Amino acid sequence: MNMNIAHSAQDLDKFLEDTIKYSSFNLQEVKFSEQDDWNFKDGALSHKTGGFFDVIGIEDSLGTEHLLLYQPQSALTGLAICRSG
Repeated sequence: MNMNIAHSAQDLDKFLEDTIKYSSFNLQEVKFSEQDDWNFKDGALSHKTGGFFDVIGIEDSLGTEHLLLYQPQSALTGLAICRSG
């Protein structure tokens, strides 16, 4: 299978499995107060370089609040989410 082209959902599943299998990374939780790279500016959570993405909150016309990733650059943003507890 050509890993650059997915022809089916099965190809995508295989790509994801292979990516997880052959990737090596560590995830470590840190307190927000103990890091220097991310901060709140103008109501958004932003990286100090101005790159990556901003985490913003909006409220729709029904009053429901939503968290959004705002990224004006044309790039694909990956986000890792984990549950604790």
